[in-house]
Amino acid sequence: MDAFALPVKGTETRVNAQEDAYEYMVEYSQTNKHAGRLENVVGWYHSHSGYGCWLSGIDYYALDITYFKSSLDNHLLDILWNKYWVNTLSSSPLLGNGDFIAGQMSDLAEKLEQAENQLAHSRFGPLVTTHRKKEDDSQLAKITRDSAKITVEQVYGLISQVIKDILFNTISQSHNCCSEHSDSKPMVET
Repeated sequence: MDAFALPVKGTETRVNAQEDAYEYMVEYSQTNKHAGRLENVVGWYHSHSGYGCWLSGIDYYALDITYFKSSLDNHLLDILWNKYWVNTLSSSPLLGNGDFIAGQMSDLAEKLEQAENQLAHSRFGPLVTTHRKKEDDSQLAKITRDSAKITVEQVYGLISQVIKDILFNTISQSHNCCSEHSDSKPMVET
């Protein structure tokens, strides 16, 4: 058990843990054991108003700490581990976002067409004002940024796939030199 509240009176400099508090600790521990909670109380803590939490006088020495997991904890952790890691390793932004990427490319093509049409009209019309030219430049700059963003996302997706391939589908050189027969298969089928 980590901690439990004690019915003690405290001031800024002193905690008055008298007989009532000691009786409460014993009763609390016994009640927990009857309820099936078999862990022991390690120590008690108190706080001084305005100063924070302090260790009690009985636990100023190093305490051995143990962690435990029940079989249900192990089962739940295995499920979570498999669910998230398998999804992470088996997913690919290149495959999973195909429709989204196609939409981005279509939007980019549409913006390029609009910019091209505006440039074509401005060449044949009256002289382009400086304000209009700045608008065209900023529109082309935005298209360039969008294009670069799409490209970077695709490159990251490809790098991710290459790293997964190297990790799971290739055998290290040191492993090859030590074994005469290399009948190893990839750990993950792609």
